Amino acid sequence: YIVIGVSYGTAAGLTSGLLHLFNHALIKAALFMAVGCVFYRLGSTHIDRFRGLARKMPFTFGAFVVAGLAIIGVPLTTGFVSKWYLVGAALEAGHWLIVAIILIGSLMAVVYIWRVVEVAWFQEPDEATHDVGEAPTLMLAATWLLVLANIWYGVRTQYTVGVATEAARTLIGGGFGGKNDVYLEPLAALLSRKSGGRPVKIVMTRADVLTATGPGAGSSIRVKMGADDQGRITAAEVDMA
Repeated sequence: YIVIGVSYGTAAGLTSGLLHLFNHALIKAALFMAVGCVFYRLGSTHIDRFRGLARKMPFTFGAFVVAGLAIIGVPLTTGFVSKWYLVGAALEAGHWLIVAIILIGSLMAVVYIWRVVEVAWFQEPDEATHDVGEAPTLMLAATWLLVLANIWYGVRTQYTVGVATEAARTLIGGGFGGKNDVYLEPLAALLSRKSGGRPVKIVMTRADVLTATGPGAGSSIRVKMGADDQGRITAAEVDMA
């Protein structure tokens, strides 16, 4: 998903890739922490040993379920935010096949997450795990901190989306003449307040946009060309930085 987003070479694509880089790290960290709690008690992560274990370790497998919902992409989780922006970038580029691949990937996640949930929650426990107890409190605290972070950033998206968007704009640039976008909202709010709360409309020409915005990502192109008496180009050299 990260490669798909970045490969578009657009602000929307890079935003989705950077966003998923952070969100996916949170999701996988929560999942691996939950499995690590199981390994600490069992000394194994084989799924056959998980039978009925959720009854012995409800907090551990509760964390696994929530993290699993995030990797599937259920709303109000970080996974949903990532896939929403990835789908948006794909639709912007007109790539419906990529949209289908993202949705199929979510369905595949349902299958393998449900397999663990089914074994741990709905099957009878083994006698070998009769004495198994819940994971230590500190391990559970660290695990649930990551789980709750997946929910927090799935609801309060302005933090991650805002940073990813600004990073994408800085890396790619945008606006007229290689300039960044103009942020008119604060100016419009101030003018509206000064005019007694009436609506304000700001109209800018291309020249206004050029002079009002700061520079985007810098680049330079150096071109050398040679021509004969007839004006035909005989040699050319281009350096880009």
